[in-house]
Amino acid sequence: MSETLPNPSAEDTAAPPSFWRRLIRTPLRDIIRGRINGRLDLNAKLAAAGLSAEAETTVRDVVKGTRLWRLEKIEVADELIAHFQDGQQTEADSETTVLDFGQPAVTAKLIRRAKQRNRSIAAKAFVWTRRGIAVLLLFYILLAVRFFMGSPKVTVDYVAAMNADARAVPVEDHAWPVYREAWISFGMAEHELRPLFPENMHHSGTPLRAKDPGWGEARAFLAAHRPLLDALREAASKPGLGLEVGFDRDFTERERLALFGPNNQLQITDLDTLSPSQRLAEESVVGVLLPHLGLLRKSARLLSVDIDLAVEQGDSERVVANIESLLGMADHSTETNTLINGLVGLSILRLTSDKLEDVLIEAPDLLADQQLQHLQNQLNATSPRSMVRYDGERLFMYDTLQRMYTDDGQGNGRITAEGLRFFWSSLNDFPNQGVEDPGELWRTVESAAMPASLLLVASRREMRDKYDQLMDDFRMNGALPLRDVSAANDPDFEMMSWSVRERTKYLLISQLLPSLHAVAKTVERTEGRLEGVQLGLACERYRRDHAVWPNELEALNPEYLSTLPVDRITGNPLRYAVTDGHPLIYSVGVDRDDDHGRPPTNENDEPRPEYAASWNQDYYPDDEGDWVLFPTNTFRD
Repeated sequence: MSETLPNPSAEDTAAPPSFWRRLIRTPLRDIIRGRINGRLDLNAKLAAAGLSAEAETTVRDVVKGTRLWRLEKIEVADELIAHFQDGQQTEADSETTVLDFGQPAVTAKLIRRAKQRNRSIAAKAFVWTRRGIAVLLLFYILLAVRFFMGSPKVTVDYVAAMNADARAVPVEDHAWPVYREAWISFGMAEHELRPLFPENMHHSGTPLRAKDPGWGEARAFLAAHRPLLDALREAASKPGLGLEVGFDRDFTERERLALFGPNNQLQITDLDTLSPSQRLAEESVVGVLLPHLGLLRKSARLLSVDIDLAVEQGDSERVVANIESLLGMADHSTETNTLINGLVGLSILRLTSDKLEDVLIEAPDLLADQQLQHLQNQLNATSPRSMVRYDGERLFMYDTLQRMYTDDGQGNGRITAEGLRFFWSSLNDFPNQGVEDPGELWRTVESAAMPASLLLVASRREMRDKYDQLMDDFRMNGALPLRDVSAANDPDFEMMSWSVRERTKYLLISQLLPSLHAVAKTVERTEGRLEGVQLGLACERYRRDHAVWPNELEALNPEYLSTLPVDRITGNPLRYAVTDGHPLIYSVGVDRDDDHGRPPTNENDEPRPEYAASWNQDYYPDDEGDWVLFPTNTFRD
């Protein structure tokens, strides 16, 4: 509010101030009232006062030295002019009045203190607010300096850690070279398998079945590609996949041809053309490509259709070989320890269960007793829960931390500008496509706001500790059936209760942690589905030995099934009945009410048994019906 007042000039004293001069020297409050009085014009006041040169100089020095607001300075000037005018009227020598006045600097300091003491509360509040803003601004500038001086330091190759299991597979046990050559020869990456998966047929991705129109074309397609099916079965029989995952630049030419096809090659990213944040994203775990998962699923679906053809042809050995191959593909897909790998493995395992059930229902006498026993042993040795691993999720988070934070050498660090840009690009863009330029204005706003993250976002150690706590809780819960997991110990429910402050503090976790409860539910549903098929196999073996279905599931233990599964929702025995000449095995479902094997339905009144496969009754109060575990093939038509 203080200002340096101008010295007088000849023009100032020679003529009255112009309108514009009076306007710019009029307080805003007076202008609003329509008064253009120019009362802030000190030069005009002094010219009209007629003071001596010594007195005028003293007035100017005192007014300037007070460093007050403009209106306060004018008030001081008016008082000083009046004082010197009185002195000139009484004193013969005006110089004496100036000498008696004292030192201008001392007088200005005393006047400043007095004026400040007499200011209103609002004026004082304004002063302190202004000072506070200045202090905050200075603090933020220092914070920004500290923030932009930080830089992430990547020290651990977590991609190598992801490939540890693949590297441990002996070369002679690698399935990947067999898959690779089979996929190249067939063009699997670009082949739509249209004869087996015609458009507008059933649900999306559902293969053609023997009773569907167009089955003759599918049969011919499979017969023409018998070498491909043999190669897939050979690959699936190998103990390990042996494929090391990586980035677009890490694949050999043969691998590229197998995974993407000749007409869909990815452009290799030139790292030298990327900004620091783009390079952080490009070389991170989030940028690792997993194209083989989609091809494994496609291969599994191809073999699943061949099961139907083998059933039609009465080829029980090929049925067993294909089912064993599906189990092998499910295992191969989980070699890399990421969550998505495990979910793909579960999807192949559910497909395996569906096809084995189809065989039991539609061709119950096809498989020999020893084949039934063999397949049951294969399923008993399969654990959906062990397929889904979370080590890769930890690697993903740890890699993200090292790319976002500084490293003090002791496990701690602070968030960085490069790290935040990498983080947002990871959420919004595929790393190998680079990060779009948001524009100069947005970059300016972003850069100005970023330093606040030092105050709002947790430190590196805090972020990791919180993440580890959530993952450890989930690992502990993951060993339990969902029915025994308390919501109080569930990471998903804990995060749902977080405040905005906590979500901001643990930004990486709230944005990157997957829904672990949803994953656990998928695992439980797959386990229940697998148990249903195992019980179906045991019931079929019992029927062959006794010519009737068992009266109760307890009759299967221990000769046909060493351990009887329980209802995964309630923990009680599963419900069992013989309906329409076939066994019916089901869980009472989320409503805990026995609906005698009647499943829930969707909006089109279609049976959907999986709707009842939920564990929180409060969240799913309307899902009346049972979770049917065997048979489900009538619900998949």
